[in-house]
Amino acid sequence: MLYDVTLPPFNILKISIKKNIIKILTYQIIVSHLITVHTVNLIMSCLNHNTIISTIIVFSFNSNMNNTKISAQ
Repeated sequence: MLYDVTLPPFNILKISIKKNIIKILTYQIIVSHLITVHTVNLIMSCLNHNTIISTIIVFSFNSNMNNTKISAQ
């Protein structure tokens, strides 16, 4: 009789644990997605605001590449 009484709550507990695991997994997926989207947006905004800086970096990199090519020749 006691065994029968303790059994249903245990099943309910198992079900709740499964639901919680699913909730946690979905939450993690949503959070990771938001983080990636946010970082991409942040990078894009930085590129938009600092186009001059990024072009300077690219230009300096290209000039360095040209210098190495010239020295190699």
